Amino acid sequence: MPLKQPTGFSEDSIPHGQYQSPIFGSLPRELRDSIYLEVWRSFGLSLHLFWHSDDFRNSKFCSWPCEAEFHVGDKREQELEAICGNDDPPQFLHDRLWNGRIGSHWLNHWQCEEKILQAREDSGFPPTKMEDTFDKSHCPCRKLYLECIQSLYKSTTFVLTGPTSLRTLLGRTTAAPDVPASFLKHICKLEISLPYDFYSHGLVADSPYDFRWLRLGDLVPNCRQLRIWIAAPQHLGTHADNLSYVPIIQMDHESLQHVFYKLGEMKPDCSITISTPLGESIGPESGFVDSIAQHRHVHIWKRHSGDKFYAKPSPFDDLIEIQTDRYGPKLLLF
Repeated sequence: MPLKQPTGFSEDSIPHGQYQSPIFGSLPRELRDSIYLEVWRSFGLSLHLFWHSDDFRNSKFCSWPCEAEFHVGDKREQELEAICGNDDPPQFLHDRLWNGRIGSHWLNHWQCEEKILQAREDSGFPPTKMEDTFDKSHCPCRKLYLECIQSLYKSTTFVLTGPTSLRTLLGRTTAAPDVPASFLKHICKLEISLPYDFYSHGLVADSPYDFRWLRLGDLVPNCRQLRIWIAAPQHLGTHADNLSYVPIIQMDHESLQHVFYKLGEMKPDCSITISTPLGESIGPESGFVDSIAQHRHVHIWKRHSGDKFYAKPSPFDDLIEIQTDRYGPKLLLF
């Protein structure tokens, strides 16, 4: 989330003290930080960054306020359970609205996708271009710019959803052209939502769950809070033989320990929370399973043994298949 740099600016240069200014000469840094925080709060302290393109403009990174706080569960499942009922749920549910939500590339942030689509339909305006998002201050001096950069990245959580945005921002050695070099360097809080097939979108060269592709130490050296939400439909477990990797819901305790131990080693100074389905042999049925993390700063939340609802492609664009084996003995054939 950039601020416009002063002309001839270098982050390595030492700025003038500006003590003749009432802002720097009279207000202590703590008070200035409080003022900066209120400015960022007006834009939103949690922002989606996503790759956007249409027929009229070049592709670009854009930002949009996040409408949903990070939640280790899946609110879609909770609401659909209320619709279907738990006693004798149907195998299929025909509902166009919920099909879009279950099939959303924004995953647990489906509310945010709905908001932006509705806003575009109502106003016709595209989302805000990333490089213009915080260009409103036009920081006139180096000291103000540096303080704003530090405050902004310390206060804001950046949310990445969808394989295109992830690949464009994290799946390359250099940032996308319209992403300022300082962005990845200064970011402190990052949230990532991964589709179950993220391995097939150019993000991963080897095993998708070794997380080396995140390059935490290189790309986001100052990240101190990382949240990862992983989708894993339950039917992946029955089709594991057709996959080029072992799905996370089929990994045993030892394999999971290895995965999350390496993730914790990559970023020992970062608080990491992961929400993902895990195999039936990994207890409890739902809840934190920190025994497989082996690091105090890594926390794993198990969302049952597979996501219950799955929007399966079919001639009916409002069809949702339900993983009914989670309810009882009845199985679905895929």
